[in-house]
Amino acid sequence: MAVEPNLAQAIAKRCAQAKENEQNFRALVPGSDNCSLASGLAERLMAQYPDSQNRPPLYGKLLGVKDVFLSGNIPTRAGSLLPRNVFAGQAAIPVAQLINAGAILMAKTTCSEFNYISKPPTLNPLVRERSPGGSSTGSAAAVAAGICDLALGSQSRAGIMMPAAFCGILGFKPSSGRISRQGLISFSPTLEQPGILAREFDILHNAAKILLNKDQAEIDADTKPALGIPSQVFLAQADSEVLDHFEYLLGSLNAAGYRIRQLDAGNNYLKINQCHRDLYAAEFTQQLIPLIGKYGHLFSLATRELYETGLKVLPEKLYRARELQPQFREELQDEMNARAVTLLLSPSTATLPPLVSAEPISTALSLPFSFCGLPTLSVPIGDHPSGLPFGLQISAAWGWDEYLLQQAEQIWSALNR
Repeated sequence: MAVEPNLAQAIAKRCAQAKENEQNFRALVPGSDNCSLASGLAERLMAQYPDSQNRPPLYGKLLGVKDVFLSGNIPTRAGSLLPRNVFAGQAAIPVAQLINAGAILMAKTTCSEFNYISKPPTLNPLVRERSPGGSSTGSAAAVAAGICDLALGSQSRAGIMMPAAFCGILGFKPSSGRISRQGLISFSPTLEQPGILAREFDILHNAAKILLNKDQAEIDADTKPALGIPSQVFLAQADSEVLDHFEYLLGSLNAAGYRIRQLDAGNNYLKINQCHRDLYAAEFTQQLIPLIGKYGHLFSLATRELYETGLKVLPEKLYRARELQPQFREELQDEMNARAVTLLLSPSTATLPPLVSAEPISTALSLPFSFCGLPTLSVPIGDHPSGLPFGLQISAAWGWDEYLLQQAEQIWSALNR
């Protein structure tokens, strides 16, 4: 009979390896690693669950947590220079849920300051000279480097889709409201949603089952669905090298038996973008008002500029943006229903991973789905012909998160045969 590996010893070994990797990729918030306690936590799990048949789904998996989730004794600074006690409180509900399901908190992961555009020092584990994306930068890099098995991230524009695509891993943003936001330090409460990054579908499925707060009716996921493609006007925001590879993937899916249907969805992207800008800037400013007087000198120039922009958003514009949010969602879902389409496909990002020194990267292809609160998943599809990582973005109607995850794995399998 095979001897079961000692979890505590395995965790200690992984922590030692993680410290070596961290020097190369800088994915973790300095001083936030939990390695000194991880082996003890593993021993506690072993004692609590001696029978391998009765263990929780994330037993012994190492968890990274983006630095916008309260995490008990580990300070949360939201990627900023604020003192460690500004954001305090009990661990965020998603953090507690994953730990209760057997995950071991490894560390806090780096992110952009207040989830905006400043760059943490994190490097891409797949291509060091290329951007790892933002804002859940450290979560994606830590998972891609094998430091963590899964990580919590968040998205208001492309904060999960982009780093997942650039780092070659899975990134899932759920329907708005389906994962608890309690304990998430959010700078756009209407738009920001917690999400999950992982290397393996099994881990992603297990984490999603734990975190998604409302059961969805069973939907047959065996039949290959018709796949919708956004309008050419919308897709034209992407670079030609991205679109060429996307067309190649559509051909592969068609050959695998999937029906591809062109939709008009996305023609109104300019209006959506404006509503998103108004809503994001106004809420960002509202969240920083209690902090600006005492700590404004610690903010980056980009943060201060967005704060000033938010002050200029008129109340009627903010009201209109919030009013149009469900309207845009319903219009998109109505078109999907009319064309008998259950999933929408597009590239995850408008560009391939640019050089680290590049200017802020376009979030154009993810932003409308974030604004409408639709469940979206970035799936790594091998490498682009250039050798750089490429992500396929798959979206579904609101509340169809479980269906999205089931079908996305089948699409991934069809493209990676």
